[in-house]
Amino acid sequence: MKYKLLSIALLLPFTAIASNTVTFLGEVSDTTCDITINGSKGDVSVQLPTVLASTLEESGDVTGATPFKFTVSGCSAGAQATVGMRLVSTSTTNTGNLVNIATGTPATDVSIQILDDNKTDPIDFTLGEYSTDLIAKPTTGNVEFPFTAQYHSDGKATIGKVESQLQYALTYK
Repeated sequence: MKYKLLSIALLLPFTAIASNTVTFLGEVSDTTCDITINGSKGDVSVQLPTVLASTLEESGDVTGATPFKFTVSGCSAGAQATVGMRLVSTSTTNTGNLVNIATGTPATDVSIQILDDNKTDPIDFTLGEYSTDLIAKPTTGNVEFPFTAQYHSDGKATIGKVESQLQYALTYK
């Protein structure tokens, strides 16, 4: 009897593990594109202006709007393509803005808000990401994804450093 229970106990964990699936997806392509942020490649910093704490006294106040753009160029020749941009934040406020991760002497009750190209709609990162697609011919010129970054008050902001980060990815089909 003890041997039957032991053999059944050994099979149970393997049964549970065997029912899960991991799928890996990818694509091999002859197409690549270059991407720059404000004309620079790789990891880039977007410098917002120094602002007065008095401009961020009440929750919801915004100031320091700074435009920045992702530019896609150098794609291989071809017909119209869909160029997609994906922005991902791993740390957001409850209002969907980017958390201040500055070290040393960080400002408090202030976050970075990202607006899409119409400069009026804040992007809500509470779900972690934002995606957009443009149908364009990147070989006949550049494809641009314009955004604006600005300070956002989450309460009465205090003086200090502000830093936030986004990861980005480009898709081209």
